[in-house]
This record gives sequence, C-alpha cells and structure tokens, in this order.
Amino acid sequence: MATKARPNLLFITLDQWRGDGLQHLGHPFLRTPVLSALAARGVTFATHFGQSTPCAPSRASMFTSRYLHGHRVYTNQTPLDAHLRTMPFHLRALGYEPFLAGYTSTMWPREGASPADPQINGPKVGPGWSVLREMDAGKRHYLAYLNRLGYGRVDGFARIFDRVQRGDGVVPSSPIDEAHSETAWIVDAAAEFIAYGRDEPWALHVSIFKPHPPCYPSTRWAEAVRDRAGVPPTRTLADGEAIADHPFMRYAARRIRGDYLWNDLTGLASDLPAATVETIRRAYWAVCEEVDAQVGRLLAALDASGQRDDTLIVLTSDHAEMLGDHRSFGKYTIFPESFHIPLIVVDPAADCDATRGRIVRDVSEGVDILPTIMGCLRGADDPLWEGRSLRPYLTGDAVSAPKTTAFYDYDFRFDPDPTLGDLARLPADARSVSVALCERYLVACFPMLEPIVLERHGAGFDFAVARGASRDEGLADGTQALLRNRLRLVGEPLRVPLSGSMAPR
Repeated sequence: MATKARPNLLFITLDQWRGDGLQHLGHPFLRTPVLSALAARGVTFATHFGQSTPCAPSRASMFTSRYLHGHRVYTNQTPLDAHLRTMPFHLRALGYEPFLAGYTSTMWPREGASPADPQINGPKVGPGWSVLREMDAGKRHYLAYLNRLGYGRVDGFARIFDRVQRGDGVVPSSPIDEAHSETAWIVDAAAEFIAYGRDEPWALHVSIFKPHPPCYPSTRWAEAVRDRAGVPPTRTLADGEAIADHPFMRYAARRIRGDYLWNDLTGLASDLPAATVETIRRAYWAVCEEVDAQVGRLLAALDASGQRDDTLIVLTSDHAEMLGDHRSFGKYTIFPESFHIPLIVVDPAADCDATRGRIVRDVSEGVDILPTIMGCLRGADDPLWEGRSLRPYLTGDAVSAPKTTAFYDYDFRFDPDPTLGDLARLPADARSVSVALCERYLVACFPMLEPIVLERHGAGFDFAVARGASRDEGLADGTQALLRNRLRLVGEPLRVPLSGSMAPR
C-alpha cells in the first residue's frame, strides 16, 4: 500500500537496447527474467520508438518532449538551448530533487559561458540533475575506480579490452569482474540511494551504458550463451540491391568499423562474415542478460526498503542496435531496428491495477516519456510538449486517436568526410534524413537526395523496396505524414498567459 503523498520516480534508461529484446515479447534467444517480471507489474509498449540517434538527440527528446526539429540537439556535439525546460525543471516544480547515477549525454548551453569553460566543451550531465555518480564521456571516474581496485591505469575505456583473447565462435569475456563492471558501478550508487530511503518522495534517473558496444559480457554471462540454440537470423531486404547504390546506403555501410564491436576486429562491420556476426549477436544478448540482472539489484533494493508500492518505474532506451540486420551495426541507418526500443511503465496507483501485464501495440515515442512521467506524478502539462501522456493505457481509459505512425530523424553533418563519401559534397544542413514509419510504408526523406520508400511485407519489420504505384502511394503517405506532424506542432497555439511586453495591446 502506498504511503507517500506522491510516488517516487525510478527512471531507468539503457543504452542501445533493441525493442525486440524482451523475453515476454517472444524473443527466441534472449532471457530477461527481471524485465519480464517487471512488465508483469505494469504495461509494455511493444511498438515504441526513439526520436533520433545517437544518444544526445534521442535523450533530448525524452527530456524535453520535443522532436529533433523542436529541440535542435542534432548531434552529440550540439548544445542544449538554455530556454528548453527539461525533465529536472518539471520534477523540481513538483518538489522533487532529481538525482542521477550515470550520464545524460548533454552538451550544456553556451549562452553566457566562457569559451574555455570545460562544461560547454563536451557531453556532461545536463542542467538540473543532482549527481550521485557520473559516468562522464571519457569514463574517467570509472577508470579511476578500476585503478583504485588494482586493475591498473589504462588510456581510455576501450583499452580495457586490448588483451582479451578471442577464439573463433567464442563470446569473449570482459577482463573486469562482474561486480566491478561499469553497469554494476552505476547500479551500486543507485541501489545505495534507494536502500537509504526517505520519508519524502524522491526522483532518481539511472542511466546505464550497456548493452552499448563493445560487446564483452562478464564471464558467467558469456558462458551462459555459448552453446544456446535459437539465434535468430539477421534481417535483410529481399531486393536490397535496388537501393544499395543510394548515397546514404553507401555511407551507412561505411559508418561502423569492426573494432567498434570488439577491439581486434579490422575492416568494416558490414563486411564481417556470417559466423562472426552470429557470435557478436550472442555477445550482445549476453550483455543484455547481464544488464537485466543488474536492474534486478535496483528492484531488490526497492523491495527490501519497503518502497515498491510507492515507486513509479519507467524503463526505456535511447536508441537501438542494428546487430547485423541489413548488414549494419550501430544505429546510423534509416531502418526501424535502430529506433525501435523498449518501454515498460509501472505505475503503483490503484487505478492502474486492471492493466498490469498488458502489452500495447499502438505506436508510442520518446517524446511521450516526459508527459507520461508527469501525468503519473500528477504534474501539470506543458504547452511546449510535442508528445502526450501514455497514462490512459495504464488506467484502461479510452485513447483518442492512437498513433499509427512513428517519426524519427538522423543528422550526420559532423561525420568525417571519408565516411560521408559522396555526402561530403552536400551542405552541412542537408546532411540529414527524416523518416515516417507508417502502417504500410517506411519513407525516408532527405533534403537533397532521392527519397527511399520501403513497403512492409508481413508482420514486424519485414520490408521490400517499393516500386511503381506502390512507391508513389508510399511516398505520398510518408511525406504527407511528415508534413502533417510538423504543421500540427508549429500550428499549435501557445497556451501560456502573456504579460509585460509580450501581452497584446
């Protein structure tokens, strides 16, 4: 039974976790007993999408409830505008002090700052968070922790894995003990905070770096997947050669190198042999299973401290991982595998009891996270939000006009010219793509390139290149959806009282 005037908030973000990576959604290989048990206590949004990639743009959408063109954090190197009201602002307005264990991948606003200020020259924890433990961009705090434990000093996080010996077909293990992994290090601080407990409601954001590559699970998790059957095949377009020469597709094939996944891999990830790809997929899912167990430590701390019935839990990811689908790794593509992410919401309120264990198939998006959290905490709406609360799905109320289209963007203006290839000739502000994922079509629109139109075949994300009348129909559907979405947002009146010089005369 709830005992606090408002619930606690435990907001968990994972980094690069695929939306299909949940056991209770039928994954044939991955085991996620903790997340699936958590889902049984709440609602799983099975068709949930991040708004952008990589980390900073997607997280900015979660923190502000605005699409990429609304918050304008186009890349990991783009600062947040000072006028944007982020999640900590809204939590503090309700009386919470928002704490953080992990990171937010935020470039601070530059207004009024000295050009020499380190705060504005790299991703930091965003404004408004009180930091319990920071995983900074270079992971220096974590590396200092390892050095203190006797692992020795290394020049950068990736160097930890230089001496890992990898045999063919064998998932390589991390040289770091499971109890000292970067995930455990973040969870340690968060679990201590939860266990301590407070009389007043608290808000805690736990931002976990994994399963983001490199894919080196701890030993017992690597061994757990070594001989397990059921690795699903990679997904391909049956006629993908029809768009293989598109400048963006050539760029996407060059975007990730093998050493992004394992230190000793050379060449392009898109050229890896099938056997290596399968082993990488095993390794990635082993890391997911390790993260699942660490999330279990957070939930155990809630239970042990008697706060389970007082805590709103929201678990999601920033973006996903191609994992060899369409011969791609990372998240720099147009395909939904890069943007389809998990979302589980557990609201302890009694009016949500009837929907526990529910799986929602309607589309939801990262911009809906902040309105949902504030709705569950009984906070006020913000007229600048571009998402909407998902709480009606939790209470079983009727949902007006459910979303059927997901929108996501990717801006690649800061990528190096050798990777961009032909795209380097485009103006910087034309190096982007906007995607409408409709019920039947996927339409990717570029400022100065031919659009790509894919037609859905069967369930899930099975697509083929649209041709003829289907291409024309899909292009019309997708471009109209993109236009309607942007017109809906810019055309919405600003529902705030005006005063002073802004008031009409």
